[in-house]
Amino acid sequence: MYLAGGVPEVMLYLRELGVIHGEARTILNRTWNEILDEWEASERRRSLRKFLQRGYGVDPDQVIMPPAKAKAAGLTSTVVFPLGNLCPEGSVIKATSIDPSVVDQNGVFRHRGTVKFFTSEKAAIAAIKGRGNKQLEPGDILVLAGCGPLGTGLKETYQLTSTLKYVSRGKQVTILTDARFSGGVASVLVLVILVRRH
Repeated sequence: MYLAGGVPEVMLYLRELGVIHGEARTILNRTWNEILDEWEASERRRSLRKFLQRGYGVDPDQVIMPPAKAKAAGLTSTVVFPLGNLCPEGSVIKATSIDPSVVDQNGVFRHRGTVKFFTSEKAAIAAIKGRGNKQLEPGDILVLAGCGPLGTGLKETYQLTSTLKYVSRGKQVTILTDARFSGGVASVLVLVILVRRH
């Protein structure tokens, strides 16, 4: 990723999509357009891409690509930003953490289950491990609340997904939380569920 251009390369595509305000000034007192134009024409960019191609046999345009090309290659979004009654200001789903075996033929994940509510990561981990009075079963929805910016200050809760990864029912448990996860959750299911009122 770094040799293919990293964040600046991704930002070139974001600018192309019109989602970056190119004339906005950065902390460097330069506009994004100035910075990205410089990056696009830079010797550093050319040499990194060449090194990736020659040294590893990897085409940098197959590492970082525009959305249309990614879609044509069969790739899907890594994150989704839905709105709903539980998240009227938005939420994030790490779509790549959803095990393909639980996604339907339309590419949609749907989950109905018993909600088990927790206000501490410690209690939730105990339930995952089968301890305490709220043990998690396959198909349950684990809700961890009060760990976001207004609760404990957005603490890291990676241990939830790390624990689920090593239990047989891990991919059958959905997590709904206001907490933060690091980048290490790619192999388990981490979602914000949108609940429809009946």
